[in-house]
Amino acid sequence: MGILARVPLASGALTGTWDEHKTFTPDDWHANVFTGETLRRTLIRVNKLKEIAADVGSDMLEFAIGFCITENTHMLHYRNPSPTVVSCRAGHCTP
Repeated sequence: MGILARVPLASGALTGTWDEHKTFTPDDWHANVFTGETLRRTLIRVNKLKEIAADVGSDMLEFAIGFCITENTHMLHYRNPSPTVVSCRAGHCTP
């Protein structure tokens, strides 16, 4: 059995390096997707995930990849962080 994680870093958003001033060159496809309200909503979600990752001792890369390899990924529920933390711990994504 294998795991195929499609865009595990959410096209760069989960690197944890983006902020409200993030810009892309006009020829970058991100420039057509991550702008204005979409960028704002993405950053709100990413910042919540940063907090959860920090709570379990992970950086964003470890957290995203750890989530992808857990067997409990179906437990993720964005409005309630508890199952996310459980899933991450189950995948041993902490350093």
